[in-house]
Amino acid sequence: MKKYLNFMFLAVITLAIASCGNEEPRLNNDEENDSIPATGPGSGSGSGNSEVLLMTVMEMVGENTITFEYDSKNRLTRNVHSAGTIIEYKYNGNGHVSTILAKEMNGRISLREDFTYGKDGKPISKVATVYNKEENYIVDSKYVFSDNKLVVTNIPRTDEEEKYITTEEYVYNKKNLTSLSFGLNGKIHSVFTMSEHDNNPSAGLYGGALHWIPSNNNVLREQLVSPAGNHDYTFKYTYNKQGYPTKQLKYNTGSDVVVGQTNYSYRPAN
Repeated sequence: MKKYLNFMFLAVITLAIASCGNEEPRLNNDEENDSIPATGPGSGSGSGNSEVLLMTVMEMVGENTITFEYDSKNRLTRNVHSAGTIIEYKYNGNGHVSTILAKEMNGRISLREDFTYGKDGKPISKVATVYNKEENYIVDSKYVFSDNKLVVTNIPRTDEEEKYITTEEYVYNKKNLTSLSFGLNGKIHSVFTMSEHDNNPSAGLYGGALHWIPSNNNVLREQLVSPAGNHDYTFKYTYNKQGYPTKQLKYNTGSDVVVGQTNYSYRPAN
């Protein structure tokens, strides 16, 4: 069972870093017909500023620092974690991410994800290969989109009598992800709730690889319920003149004691 929970953990890592925004910076004012929202100040970020900035460094003080690299089309190609992980992104001819590789600093691949897309540009399936020292295993994923919801079902290829089937359920409004649930064999395992957001562009608004997960604005409150423990965090931000956050302070909700800090740096898009 542990290895499948590790798979869920790896999925959280790649999601958190890759799903920040669209594949390419663009502005879109049409909010009426898209169940997956357009990303950008024109789609309701609230900043009123159309300057495109790409996040280059995210420093989680005392924990991890992540540097971000982009290609000439402003697409995320690589990020390096000081904690010891490198994640690389490759794209197909339509500009959609085709492969994600998670590597250790010595170059050993720990996770490979290969995506297949439908005609609408949304993913329909994924094959993930997790490389362990003891054994490797493969997980097939199916993507099902409905109004304001995406459900991903992950089924391992195994001869074991009991299969650990995991699910990911993303619920969002026209601007932002509002909840993320992980399930195991038909039962909810962990639930993240992002109940409040600001009206400013999110730190990773542009350049993100997983364009189908909306993240226009910055989370103000996040709650987690899981067997490993619960949390309820409130966030406060300092912004630059373009409206992007440069510093995030984390508090336990109801307390004025800072329990975490994240700093952000940017560069202009090409």
